[in-house]
Amino acid sequence: MMRDVCKPWSIAFGFGLLLAGTSHAQFDDVDPSLYVPGEILVSSSQIESVRELQARLQDNLGTEEVEIELLVPRAGIFRVEVPTGTPPIPSKVTVGEVLDSAVDDGLIAWADPNLLLDSVGGQTGSLWVSGPGIDREGYENQFGVDLLDLPQMQTKSTGRGALVAVLDTGIDPDHEVLAGRVSPYGINFIEGFFLSDDEPASGANADNTLWGHGTFVAGLVGLVAPDAGLLPVRVLDPSGVGRLDHVILGIDYAIESGAHVILLALGTPLARVNGMEAIIDEANAAGITVIAAAGNGGTDGCYYPASLSNTVAVGASDHDDVFDAVSSWCPAVDVVAPGSMVVAGGLPDADRSVIGPVPSLGKGFEYKAARGTSFSAAFAAGMAAVVRAQHPTWPDRNVAAAEIADIVSNRIAQSAVSVDMPFGSGGRPRVLGPSAVASGPVAPVVGDCDGDLCVGSSDVGILLGYWGSLPDDGSLHLVDVDRDFSVGPADLGTLLGSWSPCP
Repeated sequence: MMRDVCKPWSIAFGFGLLLAGTSHAQFDDVDPSLYVPGEILVSSSQIESVRELQARLQDNLGTEEVEIELLVPRAGIFRVEVPTGTPPIPSKVTVGEVLDSAVDDGLIAWADPNLLLDSVGGQTGSLWVSGPGIDREGYENQFGVDLLDLPQMQTKSTGRGALVAVLDTGIDPDHEVLAGRVSPYGINFIEGFFLSDDEPASGANADNTLWGHGTFVAGLVGLVAPDAGLLPVRVLDPSGVGRLDHVILGIDYAIESGAHVILLALGTPLARVNGMEAIIDEANAAGITVIAAAGNGGTDGCYYPASLSNTVAVGASDHDDVFDAVSSWCPAVDVVAPGSMVVAGGLPDADRSVIGPVPSLGKGFEYKAARGTSFSAAFAAGMAAVVRAQHPTWPDRNVAAAEIADIVSNRIAQSAVSVDMPFGSGGRPRVLGPSAVASGPVAPVVGDCDGDLCVGSSDVGILLGYWGSLPDDGSLHLVDVDRDFSVGPADLGTLLGSWSPCP
């Protein structure tokens, strides 16, 4: 794994990246095992400025082997690669000092090491536990269903037309509770894998400790929002580790794909991640709500990106509305949601544990219990999809795209239930389905492409306008009437079969 290939000079790179000022990255003695050796992410609005940075690095290192790549044009994020072996000549200053100077001179806005990020679900040591009642019935009737009053909420909205991008280990599209809900247009960023499916690694030394994490969280999103689409964006390997640049690219892909909600059950406890903040700003500007897990440290201090103000940060609570001991907390936490597991006699109690689907490689359909803020964030992401689905006209002349994320965040925080965080850190609303959808209208029915609660000729016209493709303009995917992630004859036939013209 990347953690084991750092060389002495790349360690100097890590320690050298001490940039001052609020717009700079802050990394004090970053462990070199926690970033990709020799890779830096920088931001600039001008390619010429990054080329000047490249020239400075080449001059300092005495080598032409410094490469730059425009990673995300919409956010002006570049990836810079410097040699990771011993430099040909002793460097004049540290790489960090070169970067610091480039920020001071206005060539770049910030610089981040290309960090390795972890799934926050992997820190509890209690994932993937089976026992009596940990099955489909247990999944569909777990305590969160009644606690959040999902049946009542779903009479008003089931998430139809909303697309949730799950940036994780992938999703098993063949699991019985996910079949037909997973977009075939997912993407994979993990080396050695070709699909966005939630596949394990192979080989005698393969680390599959977090294999199934993406399928599990997707299952919880689907439990809350059964008619929402799920876009798999594989940015974590089966051990739960991923790269900052891949997560940034994954968020960019979700924006391009017309997602309405992005779920980030991952992060780093190390430091502010400027690149992540920049691309999440772009997602918010496009009308996308970004949900992030607070972390499973059980301490005061949230993971990035949950600690950023442009995400909905989610902590974990239990079946009694008590803040769960595994959950991290911080002022940035916006809401809490179920994320607990109770073990009795060495087995999980199905009536007091979060239960989700896990992949099983065609050997039947499996479910397990788990604990952590990843799963709390998944419940909240489903809630965000349900709320977003109530508003098919957004963005419109009354609600701009840049306002949607804040509105959705405020709606899912509408709850009469408050859960106290530890040590007098204040209470936070526990998500509650009926309260979240209370101020919005009934979501569109099957075939209602314009959200006017009837199916007629205007819906046919809208459907034909998207023929052959799904919307990527922020509008709900209501033209995908049969939910097969394409727009064609089957959708038109289903629409005509649901014909109910307005008075």
